[in-house]
Amino acid sequence: MGRDFSEDGEISKDSMQITSDTIYNLSQLWSEAVVKFLVSRDVSFYISPGMRSIPLIRAIYKYSSVKCVHVIIDERAAGFMALGGIKSSKLPAVLVCTSGSALSNYFPSIIEAKQSGYPLIVLSADRPSELIAAGANQTINQHGIFGEYVTETLNLDDSSSAISLANVVAQLSQVIDLAIKQKTTAHINLPLSEPLTLIKDTVSQMVITEFQSIVINKIDLFQEDQDFKIDEIKKILLRSKKPFVFIGEINKLESISSLKKWVTDAKIPICVDILSSLKFSNPRFLQSFDNEGVREQILSYSPDLIIFLGGRSVSKHAAVFLKSLECDKLVLDSMIAKHHRFITQNCYVVNIEKLASILEPLSKLHLKMDCFTLESSKNNDGLFTYKQIAELTTYNIPDNSNLILSNSLAIRVFEKLQLALIKNISIYSTRGTSGIEGEIAHAAGIAANSNNEAKNILIVGDISFLYDINSLTILKNITNLIIVVVNNQGGRIFESLFEKDTSDKQVLEAITSQHNFDIESIVKSFDIQCKTVTDSFSFQQTLLNALKHNDVEIIHCLITSKDIQ
Repeated sequence: MGRDFSEDGEISKDSMQITSDTIYNLSQLWSEAVVKFLVSRDVSFYISPGMRSIPLIRAIYKYSSVKCVHVIIDERAAGFMALGGIKSSKLPAVLVCTSGSALSNYFPSIIEAKQSGYPLIVLSADRPSELIAAGANQTINQHGIFGEYVTETLNLDDSSSAISLANVVAQLSQVIDLAIKQKTTAHINLPLSEPLTLIKDTVSQMVITEFQSIVINKIDLFQEDQDFKIDEIKKILLRSKKPFVFIGEINKLESISSLKKWVTDAKIPICVDILSSLKFSNPRFLQSFDNEGVREQILSYSPDLIIFLGGRSVSKHAAVFLKSLECDKLVLDSMIAKHHRFITQNCYVVNIEKLASILEPLSKLHLKMDCFTLESSKNNDGLFTYKQIAELTTYNIPDNSNLILSNSLAIRVFEKLQLALIKNISIYSTRGTSGIEGEIAHAAGIAANSNNEAKNILIVGDISFLYDINSLTILKNITNLIIVVVNNQGGRIFESLFEKDTSDKQVLEAITSQHNFDIESIVKSFDIQCKTVTDSFSFQQTLLNALKHNDVEIIHCLITSKDIQ
């Protein structure tokens, strides 16, 4: 990673020979202590500009590899880019900002990370405590600003020679290591006094000596799981003669290779959610509870045990339908089993890599359920639909690519597809809160941290795209990213969900946010390639051409149908 570590995992003392000639002030010293600790945890940094955070930024560039540092103007975009980076790199991310309202812009990404189980850490610079509530510029009360949406919080004291830096590092270890271990959120608030620039201030040699003597131990990410419950789980499995397996969202920090092999070899009925990344990997999998034919097949099969693997489903029918079946139910989720409590009390947190061995009793069964397959779209009416875009993207995306689906219509359309394909693709979305924020930034984070050969395709609606349009500024340093903007001139999903009452026409117009923005012109103003297409043939040709290049390209699909079927 470009960092100087000793063989036992500690930062090498040769890389931190600091004397009174190289330390300028206490703010720099404290910043370096905090940053050195974070660097030892193999994090990436996402920096947004500001004056109060200068000592932190200087320390980051001193200790961290350049490839682990991203500069993002807008904090909201930085948060979602970091979230995408965590999923793609499988490493924690640290957001760095100045004091004041800048910090509040991280809130949407913090909520998403907490809800979906990703280690996202905020490091905020703050004003000294005597300036809080005293009319000082760019000052708010930053303590506890994220409330329940950060699992771990550390509000450090004002930097002072009287405070032991070793104790500061010990506090950091408790907060950061726990957040990384639990795959959750944390907030470190660091008050920094002036001078912030390279202006000398008095720092005693005693403080510098303590700084040099700090030992940063290797992180211990011992994974707790409920091994003592394994026998209990296997008893439930052994009772079953007609099991049915549903695989929901799989956290992208985890390897699914062993699970993928098990489900491929298993001779029992299996249904996979779009966010399991298994949906298009085997033609025999049932692929969506939104299809009535799938639900009818399961009723005919009459399972005696429903096994839920992973997280929640995109399908609005899945949980309700499976809960209604009168049979035993078992949940094995490696992250947040409580999401399934309303379905069954048999919920266990289990390491996903152990699932194959846990499910071994089912390997002896040989049960069959015919696969329900939908026909591909036929364009007899001449309309260009969302479903055609989804099908053509899925057929043409290369193996080992990343497919990123925005919330609202995009992920629902892909979830409902039932295609007989064998594809090895990773599928991403932000389903913790299913918001529309940060879709472009999230995709940029995935692309920036992916294998250089991997293709990345984002499917995003026009409203979500416009909402995150400032993130187009991020794309100048990104490669291998294709953004497909599906433009039906508004949030048309609400037309299918809305109780159609002519007296509420104004309400419907408001929530669909109808518009006539020229998206191609907007994109080109950022010096990004963009082409507008209005039919399925042109879309496929444009997509295939874009896949030949390594640039950022945007395909603007102006669809003529509101059909989402």
